[in-house]
Formats: sequence, structure tokens, C-alpha cells
Amino acid sequence: MFTLYLPQTYVGPSASTVATLEAKASPSGSSTQLLSASVLELPGERIADDRENLQPGDAVLLVIEDDPHYARLLCDLSRDSGFKVLLAMRGAEGLALAREFHPTAISLDVFLPDMLGWTVLTT
Repeated sequence: MFTLYLPQTYVGPSASTVATLEAKASPSGSSTQLLSASVLELPGERIADDRENLQPGDAVLLVIEDDPHYARLLCDLSRDSGFKVLLAMRGAEGLALAREFHPTAISLDVFLPDMLGWTVLTT
């Protein structure tokens, strides 16, 4: 059993990320539409996990989450609570990590890019 505390308010992406995305908006287009589309399409954004630093006996949380901002929040809060964190942005990657590392607990998003979280549960 574990307890994960979440903040009551989430600050969101850093100001520099938002400013960069707004700067890409075309003069004739809506910056709000471009901003929301760009936030979802950040393929190069990779969040570091602890797979290289795992020791026997560590409490390990596997986070399977495709939203990079929410994934980062979960990882940071989990580490603050004493967990080492493994992160997967897709269901297939999460299944592979679960088989390889046998985590203590798993946080699973229901809507993933490659499969539903329910499919991950039944696999």
C-alpha cells in the first residue's frame, strides 16, 4: 500500500514552453488553437526516470502516462514520497517495463496512444 499526495493546484507547463509555442502562431491563425495542438505533439520531450538507479528492495512506481506534464508531476511527487520511478509513455513500453522490473505499484492512464489502459490491464 502507498499514499501519493497531489497538489490542490497545478501550475502547468513552464512559461518558456508556452512563450515558445505562442511565438509559433501564425498572424492569421488562432494562437490558442496552435498552442493546444502543439502541447499534445511534443515527441522530443523525454522525462528521465530511475531505471539506471534501481537497487534491490527499492519501492518502484511504474507510471504509464502519455501526457508529459502530468507524468512529470507524478514522477516528482512519487520521488518525494520515497519511490523510484519508471516512466512509459505508451502501453507496450509499460508492459515491457512491468515484465522486466516488477514494480511495487503502477499508475496507469486509461487513454494511451497505442492502446487503452484497460487493454494493458488484461495483458
